[in-house]
Amino acid sequence: MASVMETSGGRTTATASPIGASGSALATPSTTTSATSIHTPRLSAETLAHTKPPTIAAIRLMTIVPKFHAPDTSQLPAWKAPSAPSIIQKPAIRMTTQPNITTQPSTAPPMLRRCSLIVPSSPSCSRARPRDGKPDAQNGQPDSTGFNRETDVEDDANVIELSVEIDASPETVWAILTEPDLFSVWMQGEVTFEPHPGSAFRAAFPNFNVVIGGEIVTLDAVTRHLQLTWGTESGPKADTYPAGSSLLEFRVTPAGSGCRVDLRHSGLPSPEAAREQEGGWHFQLSRLNLEANRIDLGAGLERTLPDWIAAWNDQDAETRLAALRRCCADDITFRDDWTGLTGIDLLSMHIASCHQYMPGYSLEHTGDVRVCRGEALVGWRATGPADGSEGFNHIQADPDGTIRRVTGFQKG
Repeated sequence: MASVMETSGGRTTATASPIGASGSALATPSTTTSATSIHTPRLSAETLAHTKPPTIAAIRLMTIVPKFHAPDTSQLPAWKAPSAPSIIQKPAIRMTTQPNITTQPSTAPPMLRRCSLIVPSSPSCSRARPRDGKPDAQNGQPDSTGFNRETDVEDDANVIELSVEIDASPETVWAILTEPDLFSVWMQGEVTFEPHPGSAFRAAFPNFNVVIGGEIVTLDAVTRHLQLTWGTESGPKADTYPAGSSLLEFRVTPAGSGCRVDLRHSGLPSPEAAREQEGGWHFQLSRLNLEANRIDLGAGLERTLPDWIAAWNDQDAETRLAALRRCCADDITFRDDWTGLTGIDLLSMHIASCHQYMPGYSLEHTGDVRVCRGEALVGWRATGPADGSEGFNHIQADPDGTIRRVTGFQKG
């Protein structure tokens, strides 16, 4: 039971409350009640009927707020600061100011401010001077192409990326890309430029009434990396695709017995323009393969064809075999109207049979050599005691001129 204080006849006495566990309206604060939560139970009607009205003293006693004292901390151990955490602190970020670059009104084409291209930094790489003074994201200097590498964004739909395997040496392909005369043969136009960064680039195609204009941006002979701006100087679409408004990039790398060319053309005005240019670049890369192989194989056949003729005219087995080894692969295949064989030894035996059954005949070149994509047509003429004959050989050979397959055709 809870006790309450009553006043009777000037005396204050303590009486027991008739309310039990069911709760009482006159319950005094319990000594176990928390300071923040005092429970006051509800009263039923029956309880209220048997409960005496509270006295003034009881009301005052109930309204006394419990006093809470701070705990005695004198016996607690002294506070000690925790040790520093065993983690690696990040270094403070040092703020640097942007280089004081004086900018001039940009003459760079719009593409150069909306494209992003990763250009490898190479001490041997010659690059054009900056044109618009934008800071280079790599070293704080203006990028040679005139645009910021990190902040500029390009639309992938307006970018062309193509690759082609070429049956020619990297040196030959690089020469085509960097020598105006060879570039002109490749493009079937009239191309002029100087092979250094900053040079103006111009390619005229009179048959199509189109002139392409731009500028050499990067020309690195060590890594064989070429960049130039590209666009229509005059002709159709000059207003929507002006000179220098896109960026054309070539990379040449060795691959097997030949090389690989990677082309990237960015900054084109629209996805439709990109699709149109892609078709054109498929054609031009195929022609690049043709012209590069024609250069290498043409030079290679100049070296090996004399040995081929000499072997057919040589009646000595030892020197004939040596000549064949200088110009043919060991597993050469030869076919004509009289034989079909594979291997240098069998070919040498066939030549010996020709001398045995057709004595007095000799073979010579007519000088007619036509090269196309690893193959060649080579004219020949046979002279002897009776009427001679003419024909041509269809030759498959490596770019260095090593002959791998020959099929002989005779006229008439």
